[in-house]
Amino acid sequence: MRKLTKSILVSVLAVSAILLTMSPTNAYTIYDSYVGGTPNNTSWYGKDLIGENSLFQVNKMEVSHSGSALVVDIYTTYLNNIGQYQTQLGDLFISTDGWKPFGSAPYKDDTMADGEKWEYALVMDNHLPSISTGQNSGNVYLYGITSTSQIEASSAPSGYVYRARQEVQLNTTSLTSIATGTWSIGNLGTASDEDDYLRFAINFGFGPISELGFHWTMSCGNDVIEGSAPVPEPATMLLLGTGLIGLAGFGRKRLLKK
Repeated sequence: MRKLTKSILVSVLAVSAILLTMSPTNAYTIYDSYVGGTPNNTSWYGKDLIGENSLFQVNKMEVSHSGSALVVDIYTTYLNNIGQYQTQLGDLFISTDGWKPFGSAPYKDDTMADGEKWEYALVMDNHLPSISTGQNSGNVYLYGITSTSQIEASSAPSGYVYRARQEVQLNTTSLTSIATGTWSIGNLGTASDEDDYLRFAINFGFGPISELGFHWTMSCGNDVIEGSAPVPEPATMLLLGTGLIGLAGFGRKRLLKK
């Protein structure tokens, strides 16, 4: 009877050890329900998208965690139209203290001056890649943001309509990167393919936080996506492992009493 008890205990402890060493994984989808600030042409006010769906539509953002590894995929038709109307890809802005947009949903008045203040940015090494010649990947560099003056706002040439005062890129002059990751563009198809995605990947521990906020748009801000994703807690695995160990001890006591 004692041998059986020991066998059960060893098995449960082994499973617990595996669970405790596993990195918690989390996948979360942010759908594009965010609108953003006022366009420079007020006839577009309150509309999620400025221009054609096949050119600038942003559909969703998928956020995945595995330990300190963070992967963010942005699904947008713009990836087949980079450079259209003198536009560029934007950097990915990150908040580590939750997500606090300005105004009521769907946040039509949120701008650089009002709303979430971003703590970090993943900055691309090439905002205007030539996809036709195979430039579909590169490096991203993580920077801390200490002032909104470092952030470059949305813009467009004279005569073009764009969404004003949206965070687009980070001016890294005099800044030092704190981590390096990658960007890549995947699943390129036709000009209206909504399954194309821009991937930001970085391995960096942001600390004991419960939620990450994200913001991305192209340089004209014609479609902006913002939102938050929960951060998986390592404590979940710890509690599960502890519970299994407790059950093993309880089972051992019952077997010894027989």
